[in-house]
Amino acid sequence: MKTAVFAAILALCAGCAPKPPLEIHEIEEQMYKAYAPSGDCTMHGQAFLRQRGGGVVYAAGEDVILTPPVDYYFRMISRKYEVREVNYWFKKATRVTVADGNGNFAFYDVPCGEWIVRTKVFWYVGNSYQGRTLIEAVKLKRGDPRRFILN
Repeated sequence: MKTAVFAAILALCAGCAPKPPLEIHEIEEQMYKAYAPSGDCTMHGQAFLRQRGGGVVYAAGEDVILTPPVDYYFRMISRKYEVREVNYWFKKATRVTVADGNGNFAFYDVPCGEWIVRTKVFWYVGNSYQGRTLIEAVKLKRGDPRRFILN
């Protein structure tokens, strides 16, 4: 599943115009190394959007990505750089799960601290594709029972 997510990130980052290569700075790599091992925190959440008419659409079956809040990630998704290869430590530190039918998701045994959680909620109205990517900064604390809502 992680391989598919990284392939999708690479595909999104590909473009027609020449772009400078995405490079990781040593300090960023060190930050990812700190997030790579297992930890003592758990994150539970739900992702959904409410439509104008009041209907709710969940992130059912969508990948939910949990990654450390390091600039490398934001440069990667900005599409301003050519991503030739995703950094090894970025891959080790990033967690991926799939939201259930009600948009619920969970990450277990992750290091406590600040993270970025990202998923998407999309639907069709006729031939029109609607919805958006949901991205949120979260802070995980040991023993914190909070449930994070992305909407």
